Amino acid sequence: MIDIIELNEIFKKISNEVMHQFPYRFNPLDEASFNENAQSRILGQLMRYQKNGNYLFLENLLLYLNEQKSLNFPKGLSSIDITIEKYRIDILIQSKKDFVIIFENKFYNAVDQDEQIDRYIDKCVTDLNFKVKNVFVIYLTPDKSEIPKSSLSDENRKLLNGRIAEISVKDDLLKILDHFNLEIPKGELFLKSGVDQYSDYLKSMLNLNKQNELMEEKIKSQLVDYLGIESLGFQFQLDKIENYQSEIEKLRTVVNELYLDRRKEIISYWAEQIRNEQFRFIEENNLRLKHSLDDCSKRKYLELVPKNNPNNISFRIEDDLNSLYYGIYILEGEKNNELLHKLSLSGFNDEDPSWYSWKYVTESHYRTAVKDLILLVEDILKILE
Repeated sequence: MIDIIELNEIFKKISNEVMHQFPYRFNPLDEASFNENAQSRILGQLMRYQKNGNYLFLENLLLYLNEQKSLNFPKGLSSIDITIEKYRIDILIQSKKDFVIIFENKFYNAVDQDEQIDRYIDKCVTDLNFKVKNVFVIYLTPDKSEIPKSSLSDENRKLLNGRIAEISVKDDLLKILDHFNLEIPKGELFLKSGVDQYSDYLKSMLNLNKQNELMEEKIKSQLVDYLGIESLGFQFQLDKIENYQSEIEKLRTVVNELYLDRRKEIISYWAEQIRNEQFRFIEENNLRLKHSLDDCSKRKYLELVPKNNPNNISFRIEDDLNSLYYGIYILEGEKNNELLHKLSLSGFNDEDPSWYSWKYVTESHYRTAVKDLILLVEDILKILE
């Protein structure tokens, strides 16, 4: 650990030295707090772009996948519907009953849930009434990786033979963006600027820009000196690097386990915050505090439920072991369209049958999650008065 901390300080020093050799880099996206849902929204907006009835970005994407990944997607796009996070599918692209594309975004290598892609396929076939022969899957990761068998069964992989594309940001998405950039009409200045910044952001995220290339070379040189391997024989060099790599991976595993251990307690932590700091608020607004903290439960939650509750709603924070989100939950029954109109909030998602409005709790908002929930309750109770 001491070695790693010391090396980290060396790397920071190299980073500062390299950055001063290049023009000042400003990209607003670098300062945004992105999660996979935000990346899905960006890609979904690009897919929705039309010019003269043509979906230029989506057509570029599918043409590339046909040529490079043998996707066998039929040519021609018209009257398509693109939704984000509907049925918990990152991006869903539908064309009446002609085809449906499940776009699964693992931008930050999020862990696949058991039978995740299988469930999405079943949703498209059973609930949305698409024939399995018209279902396509696009699976995006930072670097090339296959859909794990725990997420997509061998049986479904065979059924979707030729209709699955496993792609990466590094090797595929950046090329697609570059090609699309060349086809953007001259008058679309904001679109071109946005694509330029997004491509630049992705390259920086993957350490593919010139600054990072130079930085990586300097860091490698410093690491050779630090490990003292320059004078060693070739096999001893490899052995020492491999041993050091193994120690770093052990530490990474321990730190990840520590994070997950603490993360399990987050709903309990928020429930205690509400009891200690917001109890008067609960009493004044005639609310009940409920929560599920069962270790066996896949979903843990806390919620504030109005005691007089004709709309059958609650104000919930939920943890499904992969994501944290909060919003207006439906306790019983189906969505009321009139109420949905009232409860649709800016910045919130309403494309889920169990929620009127919901939003992810990002890491930067863990501390304010309870406060955000209370503000939501205040706003909604005023709307419903």
